[in-house]
Amino acid sequence: MNENEIQAYLEKRLKETADWINNAVRSRFLAMSQACDSSSPVEKFLLVEMLIGLPEEVAIVPQKDISGLGFPCRVDFLLVLPYTKKSVIVECDGERHQKDPKAVKDDKKRDRKLLLSGIPVLRFTTDEIIYHAEDVVHELRRAIDLFDR
Repeated sequence: MNENEIQAYLEKRLKETADWINNAVRSRFLAMSQACDSSSPVEKFLLVEMLIGLPEEVAIVPQKDISGLGFPCRVDFLLVLPYTKKSVIVECDGERHQKDPKAVKDDKKRDRKLLLSGIPVLRFTTDEIIYHAEDVVHELRRAIDLFDR
């Protein structure tokens, strides 16, 4: 093989790999997006970013009910880490939610209870998710690295 043939082969394989990754992400999104809260499009937006930006070994569970805490608890996303099987909760806080003082107070109380139960909670605003998705994914990756030890 000459250099041009190797370069052509490389380009062909890169395109095939990109197609495979795109199809895998698309399939996972279609399977998981139905579980997202239909009144919160930002959850689906974040789901796309997590599917693309997080390691495939991290299980992403949308709209997960967590039991055994002594209080009802449904979270936007539960991440199950691959090595330790520990959990990290990801919450998407929309503008309407952020303007409700009771909701904010209840969330802070619930976050403390979850943390004391060994489950960290990462909350992101709609603006962070939509306009700074790369930073959100970076923070999630840091949390995975920190808690999956």
